[in-house]
Amino acid sequence: MNVIFKTALCGLFFLYAGQGCANVDSLATKSISVPAWNIISDTLLEMTPLIDDKRDDFLMNQICSLARGQRTQEEVNEVLIANKISVTRIPKSAGTLSLLINHEKAQQQVACTVYLATSVFQPVDTNDYWQFGHAGEKKRAEKPSRWLFWADESSVAEEKRVFNSAAFLRDGRVRIAVTQATAQLYAVIAANLSSGAQSYAQYQQQIRQIVASYAEDYLKSVQTLYQAKSSVKLSAEEVQATSFTLVGGAGERLVQTDSQPLLTLRGVTWFGDGKILGKEYMLDLRLAESNVLSGEEEAGVTPAEPSDTLKITTPAG
Repeated sequence: MNVIFKTALCGLFFLYAGQGCANVDSLATKSISVPAWNIISDTLLEMTPLIDDKRDDFLMNQICSLARGQRTQEEVNEVLIANKISVTRIPKSAGTLSLLINHEKAQQQVACTVYLATSVFQPVDTNDYWQFGHAGEKKRAEKPSRWLFWADESSVAEEKRVFNSAAFLRDGRVRIAVTQATAQLYAVIAANLSSGAQSYAQYQQQIRQIVASYAEDYLKSVQTLYQAKSSVKLSAEEVQATSFTLVGGAGERLVQTDSQPLLTLRGVTWFGDGKILGKEYMLDLRLAESNVLSGEEEAGVTPAEPSDTLKITTPAG
C-alpha cells in the first residue's frame, strides 16, 4: 500500500515518471505534511505475517498463544498434529511458519501484535453468525472465531437459520478491545517518531522498531481492556452483511463499514478517519534530494537506534 501512497505523492509534483520524485532542489519547500495514520497503517499492513500470501487465523492463533504464554510449545505441537500438520516439516527459520516452533518469543509477540492490529482493517462478513441447528443444542462452531483468541469457542445453533447474537456480541467485545488497544499502539508510535522531516523509508524503519519495543505491552493491553469491559453492557445497534454498529455501556461506539473502523469514546473519535485518541498527528515527509535516485535513499537508510524509553499516551477515559 505504501507504494501506492508514495506514487500518489510523486504524481502531485511531477508530470513525468522518469523524474522519480528526485529533482526538488528548485523547490523552496522540500517536505510535505502527511497524516501519521497513513504511514503507520501502511507499515503495519506491510509487516502483517502471511502464510501462502494470505492471513491464517488458525495458525496465528497458535503463534499468539505462544506470544502471550497461554500455551507451551508442547501444547501447540499437539494442536498442530491433531490438525494434520507435521511439526518436523515446519522450517526452523525464515517465514511466518517458523514462529510456530522457533521459541523466539519477541518475534512471536511482534507478529501477533501486527496481526491483531491489522485485523481491524479486514472486511466485515457477518454471514458467519447465521447458523442452522436444533433449538437448545450446543455445539462447537464449524470455524473458529477470527477475533476471540482468549476463550472457548462455542455457539448456540437453532433449527432455523437465525442470527447468533450471543456469539456476535462475544466477538464484538474482543473487537472493541483490539480496536482500543490498536488506537493506543498508534498513539505510542506517533509520539515516538523522530521530529523533523524524514523520508518514507526512515519513518517505516522507526515504526518497526517502536512496534518491536511495544509489542508485549500491546498484547497485555488487549487482555486488560477485554477483561475490564467483560461485564459492561454491549448491544448491536445495526448489523448488515458488510457493516455493523456496536454500542458499549462505557461510552464506546464502534462502527465498522467493510474494512474501515471508526471507534468513538464519549463522542470523541478515538480511532478512525485519520484520528488517533482524538488527535490528528501529522508528519513531515521529506521529498527525495536531487542527487538521490529513486529507490537509492531507501536502500541506504541507516536505522535509528531504538529508544530505551517509549512515550506512552495514557487515555483520559
